[in-house]
Amino acid sequence: MGRDTIYISPTSTGKGQAFEHLDHLLPDGVIVIIEPLQSLTSEMAERFKDRATYADSTNKSPAHLRSIRDGEYRLVFTTAETATEGDFLDIVLRNDRFRQRAVAFIFDEAHTLDQWGRDFRPKFLQLGQVRRHLSVPVLIMSATLTPEAREACQSTLNLRNPSVIDVGTDRPNLFLRILPMRYPAASFLDILSVMPELWHGVDSAASVEERTRQFPVTLIYINNKDLATSMHRVINEWCVRAGFDDAVDVYHADMSEEHLEVVHSRILTGKTLIAICTDAFGMGADCRPVKRVIQPKLFGSVSAWWQRAGRAGRDFADEAEEICFVEPTHIDPETKKALATTGQLLPIQDPPAPQHLDDLPSLAKDAAVMRAGEKEAPAARKMVDDELLALSAHGLARTACIRQLVLDYLQQPEKELLPTHSEPYSSSRHVPDDRKLRCCTTCNPEPLPDLPYERKPPPPPVIPALPGVMALQKALQVRLEEWRAEQWRTKWKGTNRAGRMGIDAFLSMQAIESVVSNLKTI
Repeated sequence: MGRDTIYISPTSTGKGQAFEHLDHLLPDGVIVIIEPLQSLTSEMAERFKDRATYADSTNKSPAHLRSIRDGEYRLVFTTAETATEGDFLDIVLRNDRFRQRAVAFIFDEAHTLDQWGRDFRPKFLQLGQVRRHLSVPVLIMSATLTPEAREACQSTLNLRNPSVIDVGTDRPNLFLRILPMRYPAASFLDILSVMPELWHGVDSAASVEERTRQFPVTLIYINNKDLATSMHRVINEWCVRAGFDDAVDVYHADMSEEHLEVVHSRILTGKTLIAICTDAFGMGADCRPVKRVIQPKLFGSVSAWWQRAGRAGRDFADEAEEICFVEPTHIDPETKKALATTGQLLPIQDPPAPQHLDDLPSLAKDAAVMRAGEKEAPAARKMVDDELLALSAHGLARTACIRQLVLDYLQQPEKELLPTHSEPYSSSRHVPDDRKLRCCTTCNPEPLPDLPYERKPPPPPVIPALPGVMALQKALQVRLEEWRAEQWRTKWKGTNRAGRMGIDAFLSMQAIESVVSNLKTI
């Protein structure tokens, strides 16, 4: 109490309960909480009834702000954009009496400062001025504070010798699967391959109601809202064919609040079996029915990947899974060859025993090697962070435990310093002490999932070799890469429209490789 604090706890362990504890422990006054999503401000305020309110772009009338200023509420939930500018800043934060009433400043889901602050949420980087106005102890909370994210928070919010409460980030009831993409991306057949409920046992004697109860509620995370429409159409057709009507929904930030609330309610009640969503779903939300998360391609960071994975298995009594597919462009040649000839990954090889600590697998070290090998520094953050590429490479080669790589990267404390598995997690039913949980596809290898023959796409047509085509492909590859770099430097970069994707927003290497590889067909 009275000291800046960093609180790290796994997803699903009720970090929001910290608000309740602080409400009881702190002296009379106002607690100001920054939420990363506008939808969370009202949702969190509703939990505390008359003791709390929220202020965001939809709820910041002068009269309402004056009621906040005058201390009518114990907890005030707001966003970085509202807190750092306009009437909230003028009427509330700059008021001497309000500043005297303030007793704590909390930043929930603090990893978003590092993930979003440099790109589309620059106001996160101005939260330091809120801290200066309030001059009260700060609490930041997250399940995935990387060393870089922690440093960004400490610097931005000027944390003074903070206490660190770290109960780890592990989710032991999640089975982590990293799989190669083997079918055309637009067919979505890789997704179908890991949802056998849509094709296996469809003709069994079990009723649709029984199969619906047994269906693991699934979130499919995408980073392209335009993709949601075509994916919804295809997956909905699969569901109808399997007897599941009206079982697929879409959830992203461009949709109305009413629609998002309906989808969330349908997930909680088991009416929605599959939700195609962006990162807008899940943060701070109740998603206990979810038992499976699918990421059809790599995007973002290890921290963001782990956050998405953590939407599944919120009930510790459930065994859940996270499935991530790796596109061919990120798969090494030897693995591609094995997939083409055997349909499976390369056999697991026993790695040589490490002679030193530095010999142990490390995402940070692997990423540093990858960056050192780049011909030119990226102009903006890549769509896929190097650490996530390194994780996927280890996952496909099965050279290291996926879970341990993530926990080491997030700097989880030693096991002896952590609570037992049963302590931080909530369960709806008894969990046996001797329960055996699967870890990941390295520790618990399994054959790659396959589809029934009738669901597989027809083989591609055989195109005869053309004289000189390979030389032409090599020349075209080089020329297109040079043209891409030149266009970025002279035209595209100056438009400031690239955002997080950088040069890939205009022309990706995957697009160039697609043109070159299909030259014979063209």
